[in-house]
Amino acid sequence: MFAAHGRRVPAGLIFALAAIVSLVPGVSQAHAATLYVNAGMDFQAALNAAKPGDEIVLEAGARFVGNFSLPVKPAGAVITIRSSAALPNRRLTTGDASLLPKIASPTVEPALVAFGTSNWRLDGLQFESTRDGMYNIVYLQDATNIYMDRLLIVGGAQGQRRAVMANGRQVTLTRSHIANIWRNGEESQAFAAWDGAGPFTITDNYLEAASEGILFGGANSKSPANIPSDILVEGNHISKRLEWKGQGKVVKNSFELKSAKRAVIRNNLFERNWSDGQNGYAILFTVRNDEGQSPWSVVEDVLFEHNIVRDTENGINILGYDGYQASGRATRITIQHNLVVATGTFLQIGSEVGTVVVDHNTVVQGGSFLSLYFGDVWVAGTSARRPALFAIESLRMTNTLGNHGEYGVYGESSGLGLGALQRLARSYTWTNNVLAGEQGWGQTYPAITLQPSMADHRAQFNTDHSLKTTSSYKNAGTDGRDLGFIWGASSIVQTPVPAPVEVCGDGIDNNGDGRIDEGCPVAPAPQPVPPPAEICGDGIDNNGDGRIDEGCPVAPAPQPVLQPVQDTVAPVVTFTQTMQNQNFYRFRVAATDASGIASVKIWFNGVLIKSVASAPVDAEVNLKNLARGAYPLVIAVSDARGNTTTQNRTVTK
Repeated sequence: MFAAHGRRVPAGLIFALAAIVSLVPGVSQAHAATLYVNAGMDFQAALNAAKPGDEIVLEAGARFVGNFSLPVKPAGAVITIRSSAALPNRRLTTGDASLLPKIASPTVEPALVAFGTSNWRLDGLQFESTRDGMYNIVYLQDATNIYMDRLLIVGGAQGQRRAVMANGRQVTLTRSHIANIWRNGEESQAFAAWDGAGPFTITDNYLEAASEGILFGGANSKSPANIPSDILVEGNHISKRLEWKGQGKVVKNSFELKSAKRAVIRNNLFERNWSDGQNGYAILFTVRNDEGQSPWSVVEDVLFEHNIVRDTENGINILGYDGYQASGRATRITIQHNLVVATGTFLQIGSEVGTVVVDHNTVVQGGSFLSLYFGDVWVAGTSARRPALFAIESLRMTNTLGNHGEYGVYGESSGLGLGALQRLARSYTWTNNVLAGEQGWGQTYPAITLQPSMADHRAQFNTDHSLKTTSSYKNAGTDGRDLGFIWGASSIVQTPVPAPVEVCGDGIDNNGDGRIDEGCPVAPAPQPVPPPAEICGDGIDNNGDGRIDEGCPVAPAPQPVLQPVQDTVAPVVTFTQTMQNQNFYRFRVAATDASGIASVKIWFNGVLIKSVASAPVDAEVNLKNLARGAYPLVIAVSDARGNTTTQNRTVTK
């Protein structure tokens, strides 16, 4: 039995009345009913009998055992399932358990399933683990308008593989406490969705899971229309238990997007992450088509702002394309006004990421500030994977405070600092950043990069990592504001960054969608040449595009003599090959001159790879991603009087 409208009525009578009403044309409920279900009553019967607008009230403290299902109902108002107790108007904690009815699965199957149904609200319910913590506790598939408020889910002695699987549309999880989610040897999530268009709203929750606190993507979606989209993750505390270290719990990260569009991740605390099942990055924007049937997987239009990421080994990892299955691209990602505290690397980027903006962040890291790598890509619509040509299409790094560490900005096969950016970023803007620490004093970075000592840098901060009022970083940003994170700034962007407009005929993927000149006329108008023109051979970036002598002949013109000629003899240059295999060609350039060596410049395949002021010079070129053939190597050595010796050589793979 259960009771309707506060009066206890036999369940059979209610079902009979419901059947009569359904058979009489034009007869409907005069008003919404309240169905009371106390301990020992049939919860599923109430679910079946409820009509749009009804409330199902479960007795607080009662335990309902079964594999319950939310039936498909006629279109109409939301059906609410709630506790009979008055609940606090806040996020739940484990201390609120006595106020909640308990729903428990007696098997490995979910305690509650919503398949193809719509318009349900769950408020003030506690769920127990499935048998042995297998599979999912709450299972949504093709469900619409499911609102989950003040849920309490704590995994049992065997943990729980997944708390909430949420494939659907208009899905909300708020003010809930989900903890102890793990399975030995298996991946686990507090909240996961991969086959539903959203929107998804995840706000004001405590989420504790070994592999991922929140995961979007990771399994097949039915079509591009089912990519998880319009995601808001705000005001959550996402953590892990320290006792999970070394216990086979498959610890991976705090938050991951494998397939998602239009996501805002704001005002969250992400903490406690380490190397285990993955390499210790807390935040992942990494496109994956894991099961191979969703080549439309993308990560697009992401705003990550006003978050704290702390007690983690590494910070943020961005992957452009899946290297194992065909996929779309990760692009248009903005990371701004965050505090990141990590023992390792702050930011890793590779495999042809599109556009990334990093602005006004405070980073306290022990390893590299930025790591760039090539990797492999498998672009949707192509037959196989290939080596990546670059790490990132467009990087904007501004107004950010960080440590240099041992490597600072590291580029695969490209060295450190400026060389790494020039080799692995197709275009970049880098200004008003700080890389603190004595280890970086021997490296070259774009202007403006401040490189204070670590002692001077630390003296700028309060204990909470905010700037002291006397800090030299105050009002030093490109926008006139303080460097580093700024909380509560009124001008912060509140929506994902819109896609840039495609510029026809420039040969560049401006909007980061993997296509060049889409939507443009077949014969675009010629692009104007930006002034000033590049002056070949002067060693200066005349037109400000980050490259020197682009478009110039392979052998640059001799430098003009800028002083009265006293020494007219050019340097004597000695070239020695030191190693060659299929991946690398290494060599040494030595030079002597009566006036002293002032400049040694080396171009490989038209790109300046080395520019120093003394000799000898050891250099290396990467052949790994080049096709077989012959490639030009040009060496220009100048003395202090401007006399130049140029050698043209060929490297053959």
